[in-house]
Amino acid sequence: MARGHNRKGRSRNGPSFIQVPHYLLRSAAWLALKPQARAIYIELAARFNGSNNGQIALSVRDAAQSCNIAKDTAARAFQELIEKGFIAIVTGGSFGYKLRHASEYRLTDHPHGEDRATKDFMSWRPENLKPGPNSGQKCP
Repeated sequence: MARGHNRKGRSRNGPSFIQVPHYLLRSAAWLALKPQARAIYIELAARFNGSNNGQIALSVRDAAQSCNIAKDTAARAFQELIEKGFIAIVTGGSFGYKLRHASEYRLTDHPHGEDRATKDFMSWRPENLKPGPNSGQKCP
């Protein structure tokens, strides 16, 4: 038996990883995300440890620095993730004189406390879809 493995052959102290399921990657909402929003989602998912959903703190400035993008671009990417249903704000952040703390987010594809995963992104549909030429017409 190799060092660092239990009796079933699984690693004891292996590196952590981020699991992104295929249904998420193939959803209409994911395909419509800009690359900056995808990068921030990966950064949020990297901070998820399996039990801290709803308490994942990430400020716009930290996200911008981690993803090597501008602060305003990071703010737009957060808004896009919220609008498309990938994340939800649990506790809003503030940048006051004495109190500075980042917003805390919930990943909607994971359970939050006793609540099941909502997967809001699966029901997102593009607003700009125009009906086809024959939609609404009856055939003779």
